[in-house]
Amino acid sequence: MGEPKQINMDRTPYIWDGNRWYHAKTFVSPPTVAVLKLDSLLLKALEEEDHSISDIEDLLARAHQAGEALQHHRVGLIAQRILKLDPNHGGAATLLCSSLRAQNRPAQALKATQPMKDTDYAPLLVSRAAALCDLERWQEALGEITRARAVGAGKLATQIVRRIKSKSGKPIARDKE
Repeated sequence: MGEPKQINMDRTPYIWDGNRWYHAKTFVSPPTVAVLKLDSLLLKALEEEDHSISDIEDLLARAHQAGEALQHHRVGLIAQRILKLDPNHGGAATLLCSSLRAQNRPAQALKATQPMKDTDYAPLLVSRAAALCDLERWQEALGEITRARAVGAGKLATQIVRRIKSKSGKPIARDKE
């Protein structure tokens, strides 16, 4: 998404410069209704590009860009593509878990990352613990976050620990951070 993208809508060329849309010839911003349609056309074009890429680092960069743009569905699609290329990619599994949670689908997040539940990749353990919190499965969340902290999650785990403490009513070993 670094370079400008041109999209033709109703035979009119528009440019997306990464921040805003403008008419390719007049440089005037289109009306809000047109912007919404252009956004969906751009997203479709980006998803097609994503699908044509097989380099994991490029895909990860695109997933992070999509996440910054709050394109959670696209993040999930990219993460699934990475996991097809490398089924044990902890970063991609974390992105998938986070994107599903952002779409209010924590049960699917857990199911999708179940094959890597025994990982020692702290960010994935933290994300799975957050999904368990979303489902109010406090004891399981505590187990997952304890494992995450044991493998060095550190500050990543602090927010989840606080969430478990505040919602579960159960005491948790004092943080060392």
